Parts: sequence; structure tokens; C-alpha cells
Amino acid sequence: MNRIYTFLLCGIIGSVSFGVASFAYAVEPQFMVSWKPSVYAPNWYEGKLFPTKDSTLRVSFELIDQGGVNKGKIIDIKDKEVRWYIGSDLVRKGNGLQSILIKNNLFSGDFINLKIAVDFYDSDSGSQYFTEKYFSIPVVDTKLVLVRRWMDATLAPHAQATWYAVPLFFASDPKFATLTWTVNEQEVKPISGNPFSLTIQSGDAGQTAEIQASLENPNSVWENASAFEKIYVR
Repeated sequence: MNRIYTFLLCGIIGSVSFGVASFAYAVEPQFMVSWKPSVYAPNWYEGKLFPTKDSTLRVSFELIDQGGVNKGKIIDIKDKEVRWYIGSDLVRKGNGLQSILIKNNLFSGDFINLKIAVDFYDSDSGSQYFTEKYFSIPVVDTKLVLVRRWMDATLAPHAQATWYAVPLFFASDPKFATLTWTVNEQEVKPISGNPFSLTIQSGDAGQTAEIQASLENPNSVWENASAFEKIYVR
């Protein structure tokens, strides 16, 4: 946002010449915002983590100078007042408060709407004001993904195949949740010691196998997810 601090127009009576308008602009600093929710993902997961219902969320920022000789450098704000808002509510304020922890009570499909306001002195214009940043963080559902080692959705007759159920975005440790496997709507128990993997033997050519995994946290009504896949034997 550009702010005009001085406007000067000088006219000389009886003359055809006028003074030139003089402007002083404040160059807004740039906010570099990052956030990380306390949700589960496997070590190899390289995607973005998103908050879910009842998860906590750490939000942080740096302020980058965009004007003068310090352009592109991080601004030291340890002595500057920082105000954090969720929606229109002021939730925290303090000098140098560059990070806050949020407990999310919203549901999947909602957005956590935040505003950061920082007391800022612009050396180019000689003005002081609160510079602001608005942003939104989406809330998602917990997820369960079925992973296998081959690409297409077919199996050779009487072949062995293994699926892995991968939970994502659970606020609690998914190993304490209950995982149920079904094949063609019949519950099956994994024969390995890993409850998150299932190995089956395919049938005759022309048959299908409908694999479903369901994960449910008995201590939270919000933490549940399922995944489904249909495989053809050819």
C-alpha cells in the first residue's frame, strides 16, 4: 500500500509557470510468512502440511526491507510492537513477537484468517505506522492413502500384492488409532507385524479385488479416514 505523505503545489500569481508537485512515498516492507501444523506425515512426505480440527499450528514471519540501502535485508523488530489477529480479534501482542502457537477449532473447508500488524518506521519518508499482512490458511480433513509398488490397476492371476496405508494430517499419533482392512467387503487381518500393510493373493483371471482401509481414532470423533481401490485380475 502506498501512502502519500506530502503534496505541494505552488503557483505564482500572474505567471504561466507553476511549481512541480512533490511526493514522498513510504515503501512497504515485505512479510515472509511460514506456518507448520502439528500433524502427522511420514518422513518421506514432501508435500505441504495443513491443519486439521483440533491440531495446533505454529505461525512465524520475517519482515524484509524493500527500500533504501537496506533493501532485501531482514528488519530487526525485537523492539517493535507486533499484533496478531485471528479474524477481527486481537489474540496476542508484544515487542518482537514473530511467532505464535494457535489451537485450531475450525473444520475442514474453513480458513484460519490471520492478520499481522508491525510498528514500522520508514526511513525514506520519515514516517511511522503499522504495516499489515493479511493471509488465510486452509483447514483440511485427515487423510488415508493406499500405496503400492506397481503402477497400473491390474494383477496377474494368483500373484501376491502388498498395500500400505499411509495416514496424513492426524493431530495425534496414528499408531494409537484402529486400522481395519477389508477385501471385497470382508474384514481381513494383516499377516505381517505391520498393521499398516496388507498382502493378498489374487484369484483367477476375470476377478476383481476391492481393497479398503479405514483408520479411526477412538478418542476423537474428528480423526478418521478411509481409502479404497479396485484391482482387476488379468
